[in-house]
Amino acid sequence: MDQGRQQEILARFGKRIQQLRNATGMSVRAFATHANIDYTNLSQIENGQVNLTLLTIMQLAEGFGLEPCVFFTDESPDLLLPR
Repeated sequence: MDQGRQQEILARFGKRIQQLRNATGMSVRAFATHANIDYTNLSQIENGQVNLTLLTIMQLAEGFGLEPCVFFTDESPDLLLPR
């Protein structure tokens, strides 16, 4: 896979994480604490600047109370997030 495609995937994934986090109403720092992830790492993820590990993806999913597969869908966060 070429580097341009890799960047596109990371950017899209990061935007999805940001979209879900914004739907929770939490700041980057608050959600990072909630998900037990360093806030600078979360910021880098949201900006497509870091290639995540599977374990980090699982931490994010647990933080949202969702299955990780929702990171790869276009469903509205309002329909996905627990109330």
